Amino acid sequence: MILSFPCMGSSKIAFKTLFEQLGIKVVLPDPTNREAIKIGVKHSPEFVCFPFKATLGDFVSAIKKGADTLVMAIDCGPCRFGFYHAVQERLIHDMGYKNINIIPLDQADLLEFNWVKTLQELGGKKDLFAYSKFVKAIIFFLKKAKLLNDIQTAEGLFRAYERNKGDTTNIIKGLNKKLDETNKLTELRKFTNVIKKDFNKLDIDKSRSPLRVGLSGEIHISLEPYVNLDIRR
Repeated sequence: MILSFPCMGSSKIAFKTLFEQLGIKVVLPDPTNREAIKIGVKHSPEFVCFPFKATLGDFVSAIKKGADTLVMAIDCGPCRFGFYHAVQERLIHDMGYKNINIIPLDQADLLEFNWVKTLQELGGKKDLFAYSKFVKAIIFFLKKAKLLNDIQTAEGLFRAYERNKGDTTNIIKGLNKKLDETNKLTELRKFTNVIKKDFNKLDIDKSRSPLRVGLSGEIHISLEPYVNLDIRR
């Protein structure tokens, strides 16, 4: 099994760790780009949501890099997001990729622990929950997800005060790379200090009075820089 999932900003770091800790080979699609969007638009229904088209393009990118199993988050409620995986799988088969499976990961069942069964199936072991690596994978995922949120929070606090445009972006890229390469729990526990240390090196001008802007919206567009024109930066 070679597994992949669509781009959703830096969250890919946490999901990559989750599956790799379960012993699953992961390939990442190329960062969402114009070509991926063109493919998604070409093969999607005309009036479907834009995130559907973007993630479909990401899936094709991952398939071309060797992925044979794709994971797509789903949800309940009025949004069509809950049907993405089923429709996208049919479209991918129609494109000629007949042996590709899309496995839904339902966000609505987190407290019912149905996701445990999904991860068991992905790991190929029905008693996976008994293994320490399963618990370790969940812990690593949650910790990295929290740290990614901390990095994003720090970005919101510091970026508007930077003296040299682009310094905050460079710090974020460096921290994301360090976090992606961190595979020891002891190092993850200390990573909050790494974030503080790196951001405290930033040359800032506290005399500024920048606008305070709140961002809200559809989750994929909120998280993925390419599709929101990197609005946070």
